[in-house]
Amino acid sequence: MGKDKGSGRIVAVAIISALMLLAMPVWANSGLPGGYAKIKDWDQAHEAFSFSFGEVKTDDGDFFIAADRIHVFDSPGIIDMGDIPLADLKEVPEYGFQETAMPIEGHSYFIRSHGKYGKIHIEDIFRPEDYEWISVTEYEIEWVYQPDGSRSFGASDAPSEPALLGQTGTEGEDECPEDAQEAYQQYMTAYNKLTSLMAEGKGGTPEGQQAYQEFAKAKTCYESRISETEPPFTATSTPQQTGCAQFEVPPAGEWASESWFNTNIRVTSRQTISITASGRVQPSTSRDLFCGPDGTFAVDYWLTGYSFRPEWGHAALIARIGASGTPIFIGTSTTFTAPAGGELWLGVNDIDTGNNFGKFVAQVCLGQSYTSTDGEQQRLYPVADGEVYAYSYRNWNWANSGLCETMGAGWHPTGGEKRAYLRFDLPAGLDISRALLKLYQYHSAGPVHSLGVYRVTSPWNEGTDTYHSGEVEETAAPGELCWMQQPSFDPVPVAIFTSATATPAYVEVDITPLVQQWQGGVPNYGLVVKTANEHPTASDPEARSGFYTRERPDQANRPVLELSLAPATSVSR
Repeated sequence: MGKDKGSGRIVAVAIISALMLLAMPVWANSGLPGGYAKIKDWDQAHEAFSFSFGEVKTDDGDFFIAADRIHVFDSPGIIDMGDIPLADLKEVPEYGFQETAMPIEGHSYFIRSHGKYGKIHIEDIFRPEDYEWISVTEYEIEWVYQPDGSRSFGASDAPSEPALLGQTGTEGEDECPEDAQEAYQQYMTAYNKLTSLMAEGKGGTPEGQQAYQEFAKAKTCYESRISETEPPFTATSTPQQTGCAQFEVPPAGEWASESWFNTNIRVTSRQTISITASGRVQPSTSRDLFCGPDGTFAVDYWLTGYSFRPEWGHAALIARIGASGTPIFIGTSTTFTAPAGGELWLGVNDIDTGNNFGKFVAQVCLGQSYTSTDGEQQRLYPVADGEVYAYSYRNWNWANSGLCETMGAGWHPTGGEKRAYLRFDLPAGLDISRALLKLYQYHSAGPVHSLGVYRVTSPWNEGTDTYHSGEVEETAAPGELCWMQQPSFDPVPVAIFTSATATPAYVEVDITPLVQQWQGGVPNYGLVVKTANEHPTASDPEARSGFYTRERPDQANRPVLELSLAPATSVSR
């Protein structure tokens, strides 16, 4: 009997949900549920918006707005598409979701929650300081919901299928290549152009809208080519000079509990390797969870124990040189120098792949092998990074955020300091003439301010937690980075720099003396970026910068240490 009652409840819930969708207003420009709503600040009114209910709720929902950020309960789950009309957003990007986004009047956003997608447009923001008759900040939004779980919002006002390249009546560069590899390169070029413009806040400009159309056409072209039957790529174990080849992970279409696959592509020491990847993998067929080549952090915490590197996205595409080489993160796109000669292996950041489904398609391009350091540059990405925050609100001072895509540095008169920690592994034997730290600043609060770089003098652990929107944070594990468990650092700054005058933008700071100290034998525990104001008080205005971390899906926005190598000199005998 209990089973029958449970089944009855499930049917009743399904019927109620269906009736609610039928009762929702249908948005004329999409044929999907949609409308307008007004949400009050979460911290003061505890209001969230639910796409499935089509209304503001106080006990559940998909997203809420607090501390001047849009938070999604299933985080990371939001993409700021810029100043663009809601009706022009036809398809949700597969990648690029962030933990939070700033609510900007006139901007549109894609939101992923509970395995489905919605889109919103910030129509108006009403703040108490601007409107004396309100006491709580209110946000007026336009919203549209896609209840079937697909990423498509195209409907009556959109063409039934995007035109293939070459079918628009133009010739030449708009044609859809017959070769799948050429189509893939075109697709990735369009994708990188679009995401770059979005990162610069230009998604709503004519240039951004044109880039979106090019992306949609290139994607359709590529998908049409890979759907055709193609002979499998067969590589040989003979040394290769330069060129590109395509490889699938797994190559046989089934995982069979293997995490690594030999491409049989032999590389030489210090040869440049560029890998771009696409595709989707389901890390566990028992869960409705999929990821692209950057992997996923939306896993149970215990599942990170099944990753070769828990600080990387679970099931991310990775590589190694040789059967026992050190794993290298690849993700959607990575260029690196082979640390040794040997055969290139590709795999996923998942120790147990017996229950995996899907595949990645990787384009492997080999460049030249360098035998001299004359005029060469090397780009290093952090092996660990994260922020700490002094604010005790919701346990933030004890929280670990090692897996966050963002980190901050600076001062808030209420919350206190934020500090950003980074650590890079330096290759041995390099003659470094200059070391430039580059941080991608996506946000700035308050006036342009000074930040300092300081040498860390004791060990620290990045940790495997992230920010939990709207929740009281769990206490960091012993040894994990948080405000209350910071490593020590030298109080004398290595360098002082100023925040970006406009965001987003890269800020650069020369830390050559610090890198040369590490090369000279000083222990390398990394560095910390913090306010250069040694004694800030509550009367000082907010002055804080937000940077992306190494977990940022788009590699172009991650921190980087750019090394310039000194020219080799001849020695007389």
